[in-house]
Amino acid sequence: MPANDPHSRFMGQWDTYHAFNWGKLEVVRKHGLAGILLVQGGPSRGTKPIPPSSPRASGGPIIALQGQMWDLPIFTVTRAAADQLLAPSGKTTDQLQAQIDATGDPASFVVPNSTACMSKAFTDTSTHNDRNVVALLPGSDPTLSAQTVIVTAHHDHMGTVNGHIYHGADDNASGTAGVMEIATAFVQGHVHPRRSVLFMVYAAEERGLVGSYYYVNHPLRPLATTVATLNMDMIGRNENDTNWPTPADGNINMVNVLGTRYNPALGAIVARENQFEGLKLDQKMDVVDPDSLWSRSDQYWYAGLHIPQVLFQTGLQPDYHTENDIAATLNYPKMTKIARLVFLSAAAVANSSQKILFYPAGAPAAPARP
Repeated sequence: MPANDPHSRFMGQWDTYHAFNWGKLEVVRKHGLAGILLVQGGPSRGTKPIPPSSPRASGGPIIALQGQMWDLPIFTVTRAAADQLLAPSGKTTDQLQAQIDATGDPASFVVPNSTACMSKAFTDTSTHNDRNVVALLPGSDPTLSAQTVIVTAHHDHMGTVNGHIYHGADDNASGTAGVMEIATAFVQGHVHPRRSVLFMVYAAEERGLVGSYYYVNHPLRPLATTVATLNMDMIGRNENDTNWPTPADGNINMVNVLGTRYNPALGAIVARENQFEGLKLDQKMDVVDPDSLWSRSDQYWYAGLHIPQVLFQTGLQPDYHTENDIAATLNYPKMTKIARLVFLSAAAVANSSQKILFYPAGAPAAPARP
């Protein structure tokens, strides 16, 4: 349905996990497609760009997991080019999109007398090994210890581009430090939750959520008994985003909480534990998310598997993906409070006798996991 339709049959204007190319491309790749042409264009989201404080990192190497994610020819084409390929069928991309939007049904068909030649033609390729870093705190309950709560962040950033060093203090050294401090709090505080807690920092998030994709396809603990994942991605700054009004306090004590629209019980746990920290929990992006931030971090893959998930992040600002994302700019008192909130929330989930349900808001029952 159109992204700007508040009455969409999905979840209004919020982008569900079905909406994003990385999820769609994996579905069709696993069905054996030889190549994909993505049609550009569509309704404007009205997103306002944030003027950067210095040049933003862009480009960089194209990454695929060999034989897995992204490993097939993918090209973007204009709507005009797509219409030329569709011409023998007598249909246009606008007509097809309107038909699918109206019915909600697929509209696949063979286009006669129309061909496209596609191939992967990279000449400067190399293979690199990267690592997700994990640690496991075994649960104390003989039965519930088989279940897992995951606390995560990503440890990569943009590196060096055109002589500029992109330090990534907020994105995402802040979240990585949060995972390490939370793990330390469990161990040094002698906290022994009933369920097991897996602490993990992913590789290659900035190249398309590659590390988290690899984990959900090669899990160390069964996904069927993974109760929830709590992800931190940029928890160190104060939101200064042209798409949202900045309040008088400058968001100095605010953290965005994204994704609990799919699992309200997890959101309720976070809100309950926040009484000890007193942060302003902002869930505006569970209604409208113009920057698609929820889909651009590692908890995304878990939603597609119907595993309860939540993203903690403090929003965009002019230093995002610039060389000015440095340690001196971080709001350390807020970082500390967010890390404590995630610790308390993870401990509460790991100790709860109830299993959190995953389901779209308003649905009569939780869908079965695939």
